[in-house]
Amino acid sequence: MVSRRARNWLLTGGAVVTAAAAVAGVLAFWGPEAEQEKPGSSTPGRRPVLAAEAATGFLSAFGNNDIGSSAGLTDNRAAAEPVLKALRNPAQDTRPEMVTLRAKATPAPAPEQSELSVPFTARWLFGGGRVWEYEHTLPLRKENGSWAVRWAPEVLHPQFAAGRTLSMTTANADGELIGGDGKPVAGNDLSPQLLPTVRRALAGDLQGELSWALVLKEPDGKVTTTLAERKGKAANNAALTLLPQVQAAAQAAVNTQKSNPAMIVAIRSTGEILAIAQNPAADAKGLPALTGLYEPGSTFKVVTAAAVLQAGKADPGTVLPCPKEDVIKQRRVRNDDNFDLGEVPLSTAFAQSCNTTFARLAADLPTSTLPDAARQLGIGADFDVMGITTNTGSVPTPASPAAQVEASFGQGQVRTSPFGMALVSATVAAGGRRPVPILVRGQKTTVNGPGALLPANVANQLRTLMRGVVTNGTAKPLNGLGPVHGKTGTAQFGDGTQAHGWFTGFRNNIAFAVLIDNAGSSKPAVTMAAQFLKSHNA
Repeated sequence: MVSRRARNWLLTGGAVVTAAAAVAGVLAFWGPEAEQEKPGSSTPGRRPVLAAEAATGFLSAFGNNDIGSSAGLTDNRAAAEPVLKALRNPAQDTRPEMVTLRAKATPAPAPEQSELSVPFTARWLFGGGRVWEYEHTLPLRKENGSWAVRWAPEVLHPQFAAGRTLSMTTANADGELIGGDGKPVAGNDLSPQLLPTVRRALAGDLQGELSWALVLKEPDGKVTTTLAERKGKAANNAALTLLPQVQAAAQAAVNTQKSNPAMIVAIRSTGEILAIAQNPAADAKGLPALTGLYEPGSTFKVVTAAAVLQAGKADPGTVLPCPKEDVIKQRRVRNDDNFDLGEVPLSTAFAQSCNTTFARLAADLPTSTLPDAARQLGIGADFDVMGITTNTGSVPTPASPAAQVEASFGQGQVRTSPFGMALVSATVAAGGRRPVPILVRGQKTTVNGPGALLPANVANQLRTLMRGVVTNGTAKPLNGLGPVHGKTGTAQFGDGTQAHGWFTGFRNNIAFAVLIDNAGSSKPAVTMAAQFLKSHNA
C-alpha cells in the first residue's frame, strides 16, 4: 500500500507517477506468505484517486492475503473484509498455495466516467497440479473524485455469493482387489497380514491418478456448484483367486484355536489359491502359512510313498512288517504310541502312519530319491507368485543313512510350509500335474527348480492311499464329509517332547493343509480340518 506521506503527495498532484508504480507492481504471491492473513495497511476513510490504483491494489492485496488492504479498497470495508477473509483462507485442505489476479489492461476512464469494469484473469494454485483459472470483471465506482471497488461478494467470481465457502475434495482412482466371486475383497475374513502384503506388491498396478474437485458450498454444507475439477484415470482392478466362502470357512476354523498359531492354505488343483487363513497367534509371526518352515512329520509320507512306488519297492497291496520300533541304519525308530500292527499291506501302514514301515522302505533308496520325489510334488520348487512371498520348503540330500531314515517320516532336516504341503495334495488331486499357484489372475507365476512330473499311475496310487487314511486310518473323523483324501502328521521338534499337528488333503479339486504349531499331535489338526470342510461346499 501507499504510505501516508505518499498518499498526501498523490493528492497534491503526483497522481500519474504513483498510479504507474501501482500498475507495474507484482501481483503473484507464493505459499508461505499466503498461509497467514496479513494485517491491513489501508487508512480508514482514504481511497485511491486513480481507478488503476483501486483495481490493481485490490487484486494484488487479495492475492497476497492482505485482507485488510484489499477490503479498504472497496466502498464497504466492513461488509467486504469478513467475506474476503473466508474466501482467501478456507479450511486447511482447501487453502490455496498461491493466488494470482491480474488486470488485463490499465484502467483509463474518461474524466466524466463514474463507473468502470476492469477485466482481470485469476489463477488459484492448490498444489499437486490442481489449478483453477478463470476471467472476470471488477466493478469500480467513483465518488467524490476517488475510485473504489463497488463491493459485492461476486466481484471476485460470479458464484461467490454471501455465505458460500470454497471446498476441495480429492480422491485417487485406485483399483480394487476383487475376490473369486467378482466382488471387492472384504477384510473381515482375512488375516490382517495378507491384504496389506498383497496391496504393497500390487501398489503400482492399483494406483490410479488423482481426481479432485473445487466446489462452492452453501452455509448448510450443500454443494451449489463445481468450479473446477479433474477426473484422474482409474487404475484397473486386480482379480484375486481367493474364494470368499472357502476363505471364510478357513478363517473361522483357525480362529477356534485361541492360543497356538494355526493356519490353513487351500489351493485348487489347477493352481488358484483359494484361502490363506491364520489366527492372531500366527499373524504375530507374519505370514507363516506361506513362508513358515516346519517339520512336516508323517504328512511327508506322501512324498516317501511316491518315491517307494516309483522305485518299485512296493505297491499299495504289498505286505510289510510294522513293528512298534526298529533300529534302522543305527537310528531307533518308534511308532507314535508304540503301536504294533504286525505284517500289513502298505495301504494299511500308510493309513495308520507306521514310521517303522516307511523308514525301512526308504533306508536303501538312492540319496537323491526323496529330494526328487519332493520336487515332483512341489516341495523345494521356488514359485514367484505375484502378490505374495512363498516358500515351499527344503528336502536336502541326506548326509548319512540315519538322516535318510529320519527324512522318510518328515523329521531330521526336512522342512516345509502349509503352502508347500497344500501343493503336495494339489499335485495328487491333479493326477500328478503339479499346479502352478497363482493369486492374481492375469499375472504369470514363474517357477525355479521344478522337478520332473509325477507319473499319473503313481498319483492314482497315492489317491488310494490317502483315501484310506480317512476311511480306515488316522483321519477317520473326516469320513462322511465327502470324498476326502489326506494324511495326518505329528511332527516332533526341539528336544522331541513337543510336536506340531498337521493334516493335508483334498476334497474333489480343492487341496489344503492345516497346521497347528505345538499342538502335541495331529488330532487337533484333524478336528480343525473337519470344521473347515463342514463350513463350505466348494
